[in-house]
Amino acid sequence: MSSSTFPTRIKQMIETAWKNEETAVETTTRINDSLTARKHGVRYSVRQIAAAMAWHTIRDRYGI
Repeated sequence: MSSSTFPTRIKQMIETAWKNEETAVETTTRINDSLTARKHGVRYSVRQIAAAMAWHTIRDRYGI
């Protein structure tokens, strides 16, 4: 798996967190504790999750 691609389930978790206006810290903790992250053997930083959430904001604001 490429290190620059999130698994589908984690992408969904990020999008849901963004819609629910959760912070990146809360989301990162939840994702890193998830079975999906353990199964893929990954741990994400708050920066990675914040960047993914920012992408949703930009996409929403500018209609990308």
